[in-house]
This record gives sequence, structure tokens and C-alpha cells, in this order.
Amino acid sequence: MLVALRTTATRLEVEIARVVHAAEQAEVWRTSGATSIEVWLAAETHTTVRSARDQVRLADTLAAAPIVADKMRDGELSLDNARLLGSVVGHEAFANDAADLLELATGAPRDTKRELERWLAAVDAKGEAEREEALRLKRHLTFTPNSDGMVDVKGVLTVEDAEHVKTALDHIAGAAYADETGRSHHTRLADALTALCRAYSAGEVTGGRERPKLLITAPFETITERAAARGVIIGSGATISGEAARRLACDAELHRVITKGKSVVLDFGTSTRFASDSQFLAMALRDGGCRWPGCDRPPGWCDAHHIDEAIRDDGPTNLTNQALLCSCHHPYVHSPEWGLVGDADDLYIRRPDGTLMPAPPKGHITDAVQQKIPIRGA
Repeated sequence: MLVALRTTATRLEVEIARVVHAAEQAEVWRTSGATSIEVWLAAETHTTVRSARDQVRLADTLAAAPIVADKMRDGELSLDNARLLGSVVGHEAFANDAADLLELATGAPRDTKRELERWLAAVDAKGEAEREEALRLKRHLTFTPNSDGMVDVKGVLTVEDAEHVKTALDHIAGAAYADETGRSHHTRLADALTALCRAYSAGEVTGGRERPKLLITAPFETITERAAARGVIIGSGATISGEAARRLACDAELHRVITKGKSVVLDFGTSTRFASDSQFLAMALRDGGCRWPGCDRPPGWCDAHHIDEAIRDDGPTNLTNQALLCSCHHPYVHSPEWGLVGDADDLYIRRPDGTLMPAPPKGHITDAVQQKIPIRGA
């Protein structure tokens, strides 16, 4: 009965979407003085603007791809998966692959999202960087006082950034488990964030090179070339772009995994670290922080980057071929427009117009020793 009711509810959503689209096309909201269809719909149906916005998006999706509406009426497509299809129905390649994409969208929404992201990366590789940048621009944190006299902290991060934040906070929170205070894990994470910020304010941010331990499946070409295929983070099911996978591969522990079919692992090789802890410390002494001109981020906020793209060219991992870049500037040199030219001793940033700007070392050994070289991952 629950399944039958859900199918009926989905059919009703299709009809509601049809009427919403008609109201949108007729611009009925203008007669009431509303500023948009979403504001008008929220007021008329006593819902939030966010809910109304989701309804309008669904209406636009079904209008653009009637086949999606047909699948929903037939009970073959869920409301959640139909909303996910909204991200691709406007693409010019959708019509040719519509049948295959609708077949992919019959499973769990998480799997549907993953497959749609992979399809979009394959058919529109050039737009992958733009889509990733658009997501990065959505990152935010907000601090809002609530009625309990506390502050609600909310935000949105990219998958890559969130893994780094979670790893650092888990590491700090885990170190406090022996205090037997009875605090929950979530409370310990809140205390870890506060402790980290207080340590930074006091100039005492220190720690080890804690890196997220992620299992990411990605074609070899994704790492070694500018291939479009997205990698999948095992566990969360989230996908990351080829550029994000290459950024992680710059300074990570990589394992060779040989599989048979989709699920049988035949071999899981020993890890290879591209930049050793000793090399990172040496770069901290040499570079004094991010090598990007004008950037003052310290070594502990930086990653090791291969200047000559040694990952792709199978080149040596030595100090001459590596330089420190912070998390803000690291993504630049992974885009086709920007790049690093030269070596660590004579380094230049290549701008999109082809011109070069020098990136001289900004630190000195004595300064780095005095700073005690705070290491990222405190």
C-alpha cells in the first residue's frame, strides 16, 4: 500500500508541476505584486520559498523533457531522481542519451547522482572546470544567534575541502577521548574546532601532516592526463572531478589496485607517497610558505605540488621538482589556463595570457626555524 500511495503521489507531483509551469509561463505572480514565481507560489501554498523553488525547477525539468514526466506517471521514476535529472535535461546531448540516462535513474538517488555526473563529465569535458568553480563559489559559513542564547553554525563545503576539515577535527577530537567527560562525538568535534581556532589565534597551530585517508576509484588516465572521467570516493559515494583527483594525488598515499570486473579486488599494492615528510619539511624551510607571488600563507597551510607534472610524465620526486602551494592557489595550477614553469630554484607562474610572473622563495631557514614550521593538519 505504501508503494502504491507513493506512486500516486508522484503522479500528482507531475500534475502539480504542469500547472506550476503554466502559471510561470502566464506570469500570474505579477498580478499580486510578487517578485517571482517562487515567492508567489510560496505565499499561495503556505510553503517556504525554498520548497517553491524546488517545485518550479521540477516544473521546468518536466517541460523541457516530457519523457521524464511520462516515466514518473508510469511509476518508473521517483521524484528524487527526476529532480536530479533536472541538472542535465537542458544539455544538448541529453536527447541522444535520454533512454540510457532514464535507465540509470531507476536506482537509489545517490547512484543516480554519481552516474549523471560521470555522463556530464564525459560529454562536456570542457565545462567540467566551470562546473567545479561554480560549486566552489557556493562555499560558505554562517553564524546565526538562536533563541537558546547560542549560535547556529551552518555552511557548505566541497567534498574535497570537507574531507580535510573532518580529518583535522577527527584527529583533534580523538586525542581527547581519554578525558572521560562523557561528551558525545559531535560535541568533541565542536570542541575540536574551537580548540583549533584558539590555537591559531594564539599562534600555536602545530601538529602532524594529517591527510584524509580516502579510497577513490578513478581511471589511470584521469590521474595521468587531463581526462574527463570523475573519481568516486568509496564510502560517501560522492564523485570528484579529474582536477580534484589530480590535486589530491599531488600529496597523497597512492595504492595500486588491480580488479577483476566491478567488485573483485585481485591486488592492493603498498602505498607510494609522492612527497615524504622529510621533503615537506625541507620545502617548508626553502619556500617559507606558498610560492604564489603575494601570498603569505605559512607552510602548514600548503600542499606539495610537482612543478613538471611528474605524475603524468613519471618524473622524479625530488625537491627541485616540487614547490609549496596553499589550498587557495593550488587549484589554479591544475587548470589548463595556469601553470608553473621552471624549477624550484627558478620558478615562474604562467598566466592564462602566456606571460610569466616570478615566484621567488619568500622564506629563510632562520625564519622557518623560529616559526617552528607549523604543519598542516593540526
